[in-house]
Amino acid sequence: MAETSIPFGSPQAAKVYGGGLFIYQQKQPNMINNLRAPMSSEAMARSRIERKQTDAGMPVVDVMDLTKVAGDRVQIDTMNIKYRPPIMGDENAEGRGSQLTFSEMEVKLDQWTFVVSAGGKMSQQRTPYQLRPLAMSQTRGFVSSYTELAGLVHMAGQRGSDIGGMWDSIPLASDLNYPAVMINTFDGIDVAPPTENRYFVSSGSALVSGASAFTKLAGLTTADTLQLAHLDQIRNTIDALPLSLQSVRVPDDPAATDDPMWLMMAPSPAYSSLLTEGAIRTFQQNGMERAKYSGSKSPLFLGIVGGWNGVMTKKITNFVSFGNGDVIRTLKSDGTVRSTTVANLPNNYRVYRCIILGAQAMACVYGRDNSSGSPYSWNEKLLDHDRKPEFAAFGTSAFKKTTFNVTNAAGTGTEPTDFGTIIIDVIAKQPTT
Repeated sequence: MAETSIPFGSPQAAKVYGGGLFIYQQKQPNMINNLRAPMSSEAMARSRIERKQTDAGMPVVDVMDLTKVAGDRVQIDTMNIKYRPPIMGDENAEGRGSQLTFSEMEVKLDQWTFVVSAGGKMSQQRTPYQLRPLAMSQTRGFVSSYTELAGLVHMAGQRGSDIGGMWDSIPLASDLNYPAVMINTFDGIDVAPPTENRYFVSSGSALVSGASAFTKLAGLTTADTLQLAHLDQIRNTIDALPLSLQSVRVPDDPAATDDPMWLMMAPSPAYSSLLTEGAIRTFQQNGMERAKYSGSKSPLFLGIVGGWNGVMTKKITNFVSFGNGDVIRTLKSDGTVRSTTVANLPNNYRVYRCIILGAQAMACVYGRDNSSGSPYSWNEKLLDHDRKPEFAAFGTSAFKKTTFNVTNAAGTGTEPTDFGTIIIDVIAKQPTT
């Protein structure tokens, strides 16, 4: 049977290639996709659109309500947890019910576009049909790097100062285009910063928070690296939190209930510090055992992963870091931003941001393009008297870390609280090139 040919510039190309680009990106193995529910087939990718939401036990949850309802914003709610004793015996119960209260956040959507021009000498040697797969390949790279790093920045709570390579996809926070590229910003300056009740800084074998953390940022030493003792402290912190981080629940992990798990994304320089630990072999073996006895095919267990006290640690090669003079932002309990300048770093050292993730740490919201029927679309045009083909990919999507105003530990009011992330800033030596 002859292959169907879609004419250059045809409206049908928007549906076929736009939908195909979305499915390809959903299956592409990258940092953000690995934090969603595992998916191995095109049918699973299409079902993701139909279900409107992916598995709530994973760190990244896709919300697709706007693929069927018009609008450019989605509201995400959480019910505030309350505790009270029961009403006993024949005591009157009428009218004594506890009031349901909710915290909410709003996610804004916008359209992003990547354009590939195939003009010049190459267009004289190839027809537009032959250029189409080349343009699609280039566009896939643009979309993948943009969505991966945009998601990373939202989870990290700040852009950092890394430049070059894939980071060319995301301007520095000082760039006037940065707020538009990130879509959801806290104050028009940067994305929502880490809440201070979920923010820690390494201080030798311990982690410090609050005023001690901000003081430490101006006096970090070479001893303030990532250590296994930090994971013990973080696990104790998670267990004691009034609003605990929900554990990550991989769909086919039978140990998800009895042996809860959280995930730490550790920048490669910070991860390298762990290699000097005396218990490193146990750490590595724990990671392999968890992957083996769970029988999980989740990409969370692939690559360089170790386990310690319920915290699975995954080495990442794209990460957020800071140098001398950079400003680290945190969100205070009164909802205002605190800015602390990094200073006095040892030579050739930077501050690297480790991100501990629980379930539902970040929402990825999608809209729908009318021409393609999916969140992504594709367009083709001939310019300059039909001599120069140009290709464009469009998408309507956005990320936002889940942060809610919830009742504080004293029960006297509310404070902003990151629902699924804990941040640890550590020092490490910069990789040599």
